[in-house]
Amino acid sequence: MMMQRRVLWLALGILWAVSGCSRLDGMAAGDGGIAAGQPCVADLDCGSGRYCGEDKVCALDCVTRKDCAFLLEDPSQSNTMDCSPCGRCIEEGAIDDSCVVVTEVECTGNEECRQAFGEKYVCGPGGSCVRTCKQDLHCKEVGRGWYCSDDQLCFRRCTHDLDCILHGWHWFCDLPPGTDGDANAYAEDPVVSECAKREDGVNWGGKADPSKPAHAWQGVWGMMLNTAVRTIGLPLINQQDTVSNQYILMKLAQDGEDLVFNLKWCSIDLKNFKEDDSPFDDVAWIITPDLYVDHIFIQDLRSVVAVPALQAGATLRTDKLVEVRGAKLMNPETDELPNWDTPNLEGQWDQDNDGHPGMTNFMSGVITAEIYNAQRWTLIMNVNAVDDEHIQGLVEHTSKQNVLGASDPSYVYDTTSIPHKQADRSFFKAVRMAD
Repeated sequence: MMMQRRVLWLALGILWAVSGCSRLDGMAAGDGGIAAGQPCVADLDCGSGRYCGEDKVCALDCVTRKDCAFLLEDPSQSNTMDCSPCGRCIEEGAIDDSCVVVTEVECTGNEECRQAFGEKYVCGPGGSCVRTCKQDLHCKEVGRGWYCSDDQLCFRRCTHDLDCILHGWHWFCDLPPGTDGDANAYAEDPVVSECAKREDGVNWGGKADPSKPAHAWQGVWGMMLNTAVRTIGLPLINQQDTVSNQYILMKLAQDGEDLVFNLKWCSIDLKNFKEDDSPFDDVAWIITPDLYVDHIFIQDLRSVVAVPALQAGATLRTDKLVEVRGAKLMNPETDELPNWDTPNLEGQWDQDNDGHPGMTNFMSGVITAEIYNAQRWTLIMNVNAVDDEHIQGLVEHTSKQNVLGASDPSYVYDTTSIPHKQADRSFFKAVRMAD
């Protein structure tokens, strides 16, 4: 039973290597590691948390030292291995000399950066090695959230704090004093700045009290949230069952006796399925782009029962999150969402700032189009502690989504979504991460 639990959480754990919105996807390699399949020359080509293997393909063996036990001849024996920042299993106490984190390596001159990382890197104005660039695409090898500056150096671009939290909850947008970040992000000519680290680390809100049970829950967690719905009224087909697989960087902050759940969305992947899980020919599906995800504002939940001691079997419940996307309503919970036939699209908001009403998704398959929509959805989390590093539970949710327009008017239609009747398809799992 313990081995089953260990493997279950390993499957979630391999997706999270750092305490930011970085995902590591791949396929199992023959040696038990994880191969991303991307060609490479050096570790830096593979992004954070991976290394370049002998076959010149990006790979990773581990995310935490516990994963390295599976590379031992007998996984049950005492583990003498550790996991390096590049995902290599190395002997405990050893240093992975070939593994470097470019953005954290201090320098005094260009030559030491070139020797360490290659000709693409120089010593930046902040005193650390940075990649040179001519376009934003060149900075994607450093990671998500990196852009090319006018000085042709990669930097963490931002217009408000939301842009920076994808790097971790200890980052903020270093804007001029008095600047309203959220207003700035939607200004016609926003102030562009760079993300910076908080000197005192994560902002926990100043209400930590180690004597209260809630204190043990406080921390940064990587969460996978699945919500399953049945949508009726789709073109070509009458109905479709879909699960929204969402990755979230969650901060649990103590507030006296209570817990506050702060949620930063990292990615959304929609998957159609059949109720009996049998294979089927998927004719059309929705793709949620990063631009959509990056414009979802931080959402908050709060515990509504006494927070118990954090130990296996402990349970708690949150209040109800009500979030509206792509629209601004006086009463978010009860006001009507704007729709394609609403005069002047009253209440609609170009939240993802792409020049189209609402939020933009892409339809792919036999139908290819941009779909602009507004959505109201709700969420209640029923939390169960597996141990002090893993929590999970079923969730209660609803969703209402209206199409505001489309790149092809023939794909403007009305639909109805209801929570899937198989309640255990809607759940979350979360693993504690470094702050």
